Amino acid sequence: MTTPNLTGLTPKMAGQTPKMTGSTPSALGSFGFSPALLGQSPMAMLKHSRSPLPSGASPGMLVRLGMTPGMGMQQLPPDETKKRELEEMLKLLAQRPGRISIPAIERLAKGMGLDFYKEDGDAPGVNRLSLAAKIFLLDIEYLGNTIIKAQLALSGNDPQTFQSIDEATKILQSNLVPVAKSPGHYPLFSSSIGDFSENLTRLYRTDKLSTDNLNCFTAISGIYQSLEKIYHYERENMGEMAALCFGNGRPQMHIRGKVGLSIDYWKERRLLNAHGGGKNTEEEEERLWRVLIEVEETPNFGGIPMNHVTPVRSTNHWVSDEIKKHKEDNLFGDLEELTTDWLEPPLEELMEIPGDPTQSKPPSARFVARLDPPLVLPWPEEQALNPSIIPTDIDSFERLLFPSLSPKESTYREIYGSSEDAEATIHNYHLETLALKTVSSRRVTEIPFSHPRDLLRFFHTLRQYALLSTLLESCFSPKHVSKTPPSDGQKPVVMDELDLLLQGFDSSNTPAVGLPVTVSLEPEQGFGLRVVYPDQGGMGNWQVVVGKNGDLKVAAGGNGAMEDRIRKALGAAEDVGLVVEWVRRGMQ
Repeated sequence: MTTPNLTGLTPKMAGQTPKMTGSTPSALGSFGFSPALLGQSPMAMLKHSRSPLPSGASPGMLVRLGMTPGMGMQQLPPDETKKRELEEMLKLLAQRPGRISIPAIERLAKGMGLDFYKEDGDAPGVNRLSLAAKIFLLDIEYLGNTIIKAQLALSGNDPQTFQSIDEATKILQSNLVPVAKSPGHYPLFSSSIGDFSENLTRLYRTDKLSTDNLNCFTAISGIYQSLEKIYHYERENMGEMAALCFGNGRPQMHIRGKVGLSIDYWKERRLLNAHGGGKNTEEEEERLWRVLIEVEETPNFGGIPMNHVTPVRSTNHWVSDEIKKHKEDNLFGDLEELTTDWLEPPLEELMEIPGDPTQSKPPSARFVARLDPPLVLPWPEEQALNPSIIPTDIDSFERLLFPSLSPKESTYREIYGSSEDAEATIHNYHLETLALKTVSSRRVTEIPFSHPRDLLRFFHTLRQYALLSTLLESCFSPKHVSKTPPSDGQKPVVMDELDLLLQGFDSSNTPAVGLPVTVSLEPEQGFGLRVVYPDQGGMGNWQVVVGKNGDLKVAAGGNGAMEDRIRKALGAAEDVGLVVEWVRRGMQ
């Protein structure tokens, strides 16, 4: 038997091989963070990246935000500054995470302050690397340089947490174990360790903020249990797609490569998929927008009360057993007039103040919803969701969405009326913005919250800008268009689907033409787009307003029937160019 490598153990643990039977050791030693993680510190890069004003923000822009140049930009206290520098360093290091290997995993564990140790595995020649924290233990078995198995275990007494632990293990194992391209044929080089690093960081952060009186894993599981009750009720009474894209969202544990709780709140082309239903799977083709529910340390601004969020509460009683209740002014009990019957759990997870056992304080942890993918929001919208946010990295809405598109550049795209068309229409898109209408915005990655009921309010806004971004991407994203006229293209059949769904237009067998399309941002009333293009010797001209929850309104010259058809088509296809061509051909 080989001698276990005790690198990473505290002196108290040296000379013994820690074992775990059913639960993780309750307390293990930890390392402090080394700025030289992975052998290199990016501090020098950070020193040259700071600016007294947010990136892209001018004094004039701050005035338009209702701020003076010095307002909200006060220097942070030293402790908070160091914390932010550490977060920035970890982000920089995450950009080059390296390849999967046992030494790379050890470096990750050491950088996080996790205990790690090696011992012989159960099979001949197999070794085991164990990463241990207060609540979780991750065993990684490997043979030579090849990782063959990963197993996650949690301590505690919450049965719901243990029910989903196998799914978390599968994700971690898929992060580490190479997938065969064909039976017996594995890639020559190991994959990036980035996905594993992200999931391990999420576990570590949840463990680190747990205390004797607060298990953050259980707290997140409690939110899942309450939201799952709501989702099942809404799916039964509203339908799958309405529950996901209009209600409180679809909560799931350990799904689509992410360990932890995620809530789907929007789905691409939701109306065309409204009859699909069923449980979400890893193979779902359409894009999904979700938030990952995590915990983070409550920011400390040198005693200045900047946090508006209640600390973490660990309970699964966020909603009553009845789930819904009638609104006070609803006498007839229509489903549309029902509201979620939220409860307000007390804050009982108190911590003793060091040196004074007679006093206690709330835990220094709060819930946070991390956006996957991030969304570009106008600054006032984000501030309404997160009043304590400090503005940084402010830029115009369109530059954040399409950083590689210069103001005078056009894009091109081929569009076929149906799968039978031999010739495509080539659209030439131009994004028109006016200096006086600049929408100061930020790329939003996270929003802290106190109670699960806050999430529905977030979703109303996030759905609005997920749909708005999708409409703009259909004209300007490199995924759909090119900066030069295309020579060949795919034949999408979405217009066939629109005809089948809406009926009434004949969008087939119409000669294809070149078509310039101008798209303008109109943020004054809600957030709107104006779409203008030549049509039958005149001009097609629509105003499309994207409201909360992805609600669409269309104005097209007062023709109510036409406006309703455009609204339905945009809601179904979520594609400006396809709907322009569908309407243009149908009108001829």
